[in-house]
Amino acid sequence: MIKIYIFSHYFLAINFFVKTITYCLSLKKIPFKVYPQPKKCSILTTLRSPHVNKNSMEHFKIEKFKYIIEINNINNKISKKIFNKLYYYCPAGLTFYIKYQTNEFKK
Repeated sequence: MIKIYIFSHYFLAINFFVKTITYCLSLKKIPFKVYPQPKKCSILTTLRSPHVNKNSMEHFKIEKFKYIIEINNINNKISKKIFNKLYYYCPAGLTFYIKYQTNEFKK
């Protein structure tokens, strides 16, 4: 099983990237699941003037979006091609990492 974790501050970039991955996987008929995670918001507050007017502050909202794509039953040749395309066609401002898990049970 392979899990792809995708992070971004730009919703349009992450949405486009997830759609292209799901389209490529559906063309190859590879079973997958997409899990959108809740966005995390943080607010930055800065003073407008460094010397006076403590009451005048600016507030900036920073949002972080996250998706998890879980891929089952994939062989090595197809996975190498897909991951090379992921690496080269990744839009700016997007980070992702890949976790590979084996489901082998020993008796």
